[in-house]
Amino acid sequence: MLQLKIVFFLSALTETFKGLRRMVGKNGAKAVIQVASRDFGRYLPEYISTSFDIEWDAEKYKDIYVGKFLEGLGARPELVEIGPKRIVLRQHTCPIMKFATEEDLLCTFCEKYEGRVLQEILEKDFKTRLTSRYIDEKKYCEFVAER
Repeated sequence: MLQLKIVFFLSALTETFKGLRRMVGKNGAKAVIQVASRDFGRYLPEYISTSFDIEWDAEKYKDIYVGKFLEGLGARPELVEIGPKRIVLRQHTCPIMKFATEEDLLCTFCEKYEGRVLQEILEKDFKTRLTSRYIDEKKYCEFVAER
């Protein structure tokens, strides 16, 4: 059920991005999306933890968020590295590709959202970068978070 809500959210988000881009241009839309993605990244871990009555830690991030949530979305995730100062997450398919009519805006959303998810779950100040994008015909999206 959670995946269905997220898929619906992403399709609605794509339409919102299109409207924003028409109204305020690409840069204005990108600024709004950065704020919205951080809010979504804060909301999702809270929603999952309350729904499933869990307390987040690195192991639960790996098992529940990566192993169940991202896998359930069809992202084919791979947690390449997880340590106290660096985390590398790859998604070998893009669950939002079918909504990606505004690719650059969706990638901005995902980059900021994944960073916020890590901060919320692990309660650490990570800076996250999207170092590889599936839509650029790479083999995966790669998120690198460092402290």
